[in-house]
Amino acid sequence: MHRFWNQMLKPLFLHANVKRIVQIGAENGVFTTKLLDYCKQCRGTLYVVDGNLDVSPFSKVFKDHLCHFSDESKDVLPQIQHYDAVLMDGDHNWYTVYHDLKMVEKKASQLGQFPLVVLHDTAWPYGRRDMYLDPEQIPDSYRHPYAQKGMIAGQSQLAESGGFNAMCYHALEEGGEKNGVLTAIEDFLKETPFSCSHYQFETCNGLSIIYPDTSDHKQWMKYVMKTSGL
Repeated sequence: MHRFWNQMLKPLFLHANVKRIVQIGAENGVFTTKLLDYCKQCRGTLYVVDGNLDVSPFSKVFKDHLCHFSDESKDVLPQIQHYDAVLMDGDHNWYTVYHDLKMVEKKASQLGQFPLVVLHDTAWPYGRRDMYLDPEQIPDSYRHPYAQKGMIAGQSQLAESGGFNAMCYHALEEGGEKNGVLTAIEDFLKETPFSCSHYQFETCNGLSIIYPDTSDHKQWMKYVMKTSGL
């Protein structure tokens, strides 16, 4: 997601006066550093939700702007009292993304305002196919048959050998109900009582932004689409 920062997300956050950010999934911490720099400049707070990230390199410089959680996002999101934006780049499957969005919705109902939500990997390969970091953490009724095999663009079945991200656990088939990140977004938007819009950028495996249908937010999206060049 860090590849979208300078051209799109940072201008959007500045324009929308975003100061409290939840980052779900930090990977190697490259994007976390950029977000912490931003929070330090705007006197904001970054809530990092990632059990594998070593935050000790950030603790001294950004101690007043960093709050780290090692638990799963579904357990952490209810604990955070207020946030302006949520960045989802964790476990790329329907169950996780859909239920995280429902947690955001519940908090928004309490606060009366839906935040900006940014989701990565909403195009191929995970837009329409589940990936499971830990398959046993997904309830049986939501977990598709899966294998530790790679993917080939344009092919529903997993690759017999090689392919993209062959070390990960993937649903055997692409598409269908409750399968993939983009499907989770679409299902959520069909049900939510909030009036929200969704815009997707196809580059870099896809980036989606969910934003409230207010005049201010529409203005922000027009701004970022005009200036990003993506």
